[in-house]
Amino acid sequence: MFQCKLRPNLSFANVSGNIKFTVVLVMALVNTVCVVVSIGLIKLSLGDVFSYTNMGYGNNQYGIKTAYFWTHPDKGLVKNRLMQITIGGRTCNAVHVNVVARHGARYTGLKDMRSFTFLQRKLKNNFSNQNYNFINDWVNNYPEEKTEQLTALGRREMAYLGKYFGTELFDLLNGTLGVDGTPKFLNFTATHKVRTQNSVKFLYSGLTDVFFGKNSTNINPKIRDDILRFYDNCKKYEHDIADRSEVLKFENGPKFQKMLRDITKRLGANVSMSIGDAKVLYVLCATELAIMNKADWCTLLTEDDREVLEYDKDIEEYLIKLYAHPVVGQMSCPLAKAAFTDMDSAIAANDLGSSYTKGIFQVGHTDTVVDLATGLGLFKDADAIRADNYEAMKNRTFRASSHDTFSSHLAFILYNCGGSGADNYALKLVYNGKPVTIPKCNSETCWYRDFRLGYKHFIDDCDWNKVCSVNDGQPIVG
Repeated sequence: MFQCKLRPNLSFANVSGNIKFTVVLVMALVNTVCVVVSIGLIKLSLGDVFSYTNMGYGNNQYGIKTAYFWTHPDKGLVKNRLMQITIGGRTCNAVHVNVVARHGARYTGLKDMRSFTFLQRKLKNNFSNQNYNFINDWVNNYPEEKTEQLTALGRREMAYLGKYFGTELFDLLNGTLGVDGTPKFLNFTATHKVRTQNSVKFLYSGLTDVFFGKNSTNINPKIRDDILRFYDNCKKYEHDIADRSEVLKFENGPKFQKMLRDITKRLGANVSMSIGDAKVLYVLCATELAIMNKADWCTLLTEDDREVLEYDKDIEEYLIKLYAHPVVGQMSCPLAKAAFTDMDSAIAANDLGSSYTKGIFQVGHTDTVVDLATGLGLFKDADAIRADNYEAMKNRTFRASSHDTFSSHLAFILYNCGGSGADNYALKLVYNGKPVTIPKCNSETCWYRDFRLGYKHFIDDCDWNKVCSVNDGQPIVG
């Protein structure tokens, strides 16, 4: 327990006035610090402000298992911050937003749940370092019936996204819900997976909190697997990503093998940690943090270990979601085409002064968001993420721990700059709460016509069947 005490009976009999004043002032300041620290510790003990679910652990590099708040903490929402941009000396106001998001933090899959138990059984009573005695008593408390379901942290993440867009685009979205909370000028879509549908419900609750001061989850999103799960049944994608040899090279290379030896030595283990064991430990660490608010398993990994494991997963991310194969970005074109069709409609209706859909919120999966970002050329490093360039890629642009977290999202915000016609509209992309440079425009803002022209092949010429044919398909993304 933190203690802060001062001597209660200080005598000032032989002390000058100035010194008396100084001592009293110091005592007051120390008492103030004691109160602040004590309050802080009380809050910490209650989990009110600081917790692993808010702050993560260590360097927060847990790949696709990273909670949104761990790398994108809430720094405070600002009303209407996203409502205006300036481009070409003109001030423009938001008229439409289309958000594509990954579902919130979820329980891990059944295979992972069971592998946690296998790892604990392997290590139990097979190590000498008493700092890790928790392993012997650890019990797998992850109910299999909850596999892949949204967690409490995931619900918080999605509610936050609703509050974020409701606040930062307040004037745009105010009035888009009826007095009973029923959407009037908003659309919500998800996939057939329950975790995406529940994510929509909690995103909606964040919006209703902003506009009505209450959290309503009474929304049933439209199921759109055709645009949010575009990767399903794409034969060329399945064919191209089948080769995982680059991942195997890294896992059997010096960095990964040294990490395995270090973990085994750290434990004082009588059994050797395998490649699979380390990967299970990595997921178990992140899962315990996100669901149980515990970091015990994470203490087996140093920050250097987590960097190695993160890089291992990023090689895989590069192969299946980024630029190793052109089809990855190409196959997301139906989602991009739908977004720009909706923006075209918003422009036409806004020019006529007619009512229209002002916000579209779509929740899919990790592939949904990252593949779309790849199709737009975002987060593209000059070099590939490979087994042989670990050191050179330490400052790489793309990290799953930042760009592919739970609840990661990409927002297309459409602005009118005065006047009618597409020439008077501009676009801004916001990824995980931050504006990103649009490659085809080399700027964070882009005239709408220029954007459409730059990505014409990706948007207007989208032919998913051709893209996904094993024997056909021309590159869409340069």
